[in-house]
Amino acid sequence: MSNGFWLSLDGILAIIIIVSVLLSLPILTEKDFTELVVLQKQHDLLKVWHIQKTVDIAEMQEDIEWLFPNQGFVLTVNDITIQKKLPYQF
Repeated sequence: MSNGFWLSLDGILAIIIIVSVLLSLPILTEKDFTELVVLQKQHDLLKVWHIQKTVDIAEMQEDIEWLFPNQGFVLTVNDITIQKKLPYQF
């Protein structure tokens, strides 16, 4: 067999390997960033409460209800637990 045949066979194998590697990569799907937004809001609340350095449970509850409307929550500060459940939550 000639050198050109082996060169062509080598090229075809390289293309097959490259295509198989590209096909094995995961397909990117569209992400939903709602969980990230909630985590950022929680982080911002913690930063504000840390800066205030006062523990006013009623004010903290108002902050949570303002930032997360129509959502239930559980807040525990210094062994005091405040909980808001929505009617459809158990």
